[in-house]
Amino acid sequence: MASAPLLKADDYIDDPADRLNLLLDQQEARIAVIFRTAISDLKDELDLNELADLIEQGRVNEAMDRLQYAAEQLGSASNVAFITAGQSTSDFLRGANVARVVFNAVNLNAVAAMQATRLELIREFTAEQRKAASMALVSGVEAGTNPIAAARNFRDSVGLTSTQWTHVASYRAALERVGFDPQAAENALGRALRDGRTDRSVMAAARAGRPLPADKIDMMVRRYTERYVKHRAEVIGRTEALRAVNQGNEEAYRQAIAAGEINADQLRREWRTRLDGRERKTHMLLNGQVKGWGESWVTENGEIKYPGDPDAPAAETIQCRCALLTRIRQR
Repeated sequence: MASAPLLKADDYIDDPADRLNLLLDQQEARIAVIFRTAISDLKDELDLNELADLIEQGRVNEAMDRLQYAAEQLGSASNVAFITAGQSTSDFLRGANVARVVFNAVNLNAVAAMQATRLELIREFTAEQRKAASMALVSGVEAGTNPIAAARNFRDSVGLTSTQWTHVASYRAALERVGFDPQAAENALGRALRDGRTDRSVMAAARAGRPLPADKIDMMVRRYTERYVKHRAEVIGRTEALRAVNQGNEEAYRQAIAAGEINADQLRREWRTRLDGRERKTHMLLNGQVKGWGESWVTENGEIKYPGDPDAPAAETIQCRCALLTRIRQR
């Protein structure tokens, strides 16, 4: 069978990967700020005395329900990124004279996609946050701390994963042992996310064999926690922006195809991996691979339709920095 003739460059119109990368950078920063603001607002609203009363009365679920606010904010931020990307893609297609289409954010498929992603995001975040908060409360009970201390632990856990909370708890424990345990100061000073401005206080207390003041410890733990929240915000921002932006992009192309403005067989998608030494091995292998519309890329962990694909394994999507170049063959 004779092979198909090669198409010249001017037979194609490119939807550059740089367009999506710019959207990703914008939405990543926006989602990260929204997350950090939501967490900060939530912590400001959590009154320790009120929390302590709920904990003492065994009404822990009421305390847990306060965590829903941040999850709702995150879900809404994801939907905005989806719509922004869809509109950007439709604007590109019109500007390139490829398709006369306006992105329809209330299209049934678009609404279903946004709702599914929003609910899954809220579920995942809430489940992880409840796990961290539960660990914080249990650690207080096991240590025999008073309700105020338990409430403080609960507030410290807000915005963190369960693993991050264990690091915060161990940091506080190390600070509380300074002056009594020779290894405690070394432990505390070895934390990458600590506020280095307090190092002198820790070293002075260790040398003098005296404990750190309780309010000093609270301040140091608060700053340590804030840096962890910032780190988590960046991870969430990148992961959720990638998912939402690519979903919105795909939906815009789907709408153009459904409207008859583009034929599916006109589209070629090329996977672009940011090769800087931090890329996944599986994505390094995908770099440059070309697929048709609706086709998936295959990795050792499973299939993936586009960077951030919500149906792909988490090992292929969390903090991914890849993009797609879409080439549209002119009719």
